[in-house]
Amino acid sequence: MRNQQIVVVPVPGETRTEYVTKTVHEHRAPTDASVKLLREMEQAAEAKVVNAVRVGNTSFECVVHREVDNMNDQAVFRAVFKLNGKRDTAEHRCERRNAGDLVAAWRALRDEIAKVIATRMIEGALMGIEA
Repeated sequence: MRNQQIVVVPVPGETRTEYVTKTVHEHRAPTDASVKLLREMEQAAEAKVVNAVRVGNTSFECVVHREVDNMNDQAVFRAVFKLNGKRDTAEHRCERRNAGDLVAAWRALRDEIAKVIATRMIEGALMGIEA
C-alpha cells in the first residue's frame, strides 16, 4: 500500500477514513518528436540568415552573413573568420529601417573586422613586452 494518502472526509454525524491512491504517469517527448522539433529550430535559424558570402585564401577565410533580429528590431551583419588558423567573430548591428543602406552596413562590418584583427595583432605584440 505505497503512495497512499489518508483523507478525512467529514460527514454529518459520523467520521470515516478513506484511502486514496494516486498513479503518477511520466510523459516524455518521443524521440521522433524531439528530432522533428530540432529540425524545425534548425530551419528557423537558417531562415533568419538573409544571405551569406564566403571569402578565402591560404591565410584568411571568412564567412559573412546578414540576418534579422526581430526581438530587437535590428539587422545583424556578422563575420566569422579565420586568420592564420585562429577563429574570430566581428559583428555590426543597426536598426532594421537603416539596414537598406547595404554599402554602409557592409563597410561598418569591414571596419569591425579590422578592429578585431588589429586588436589581436597589437595584443600579440604587447604580450612580449615586459612591464
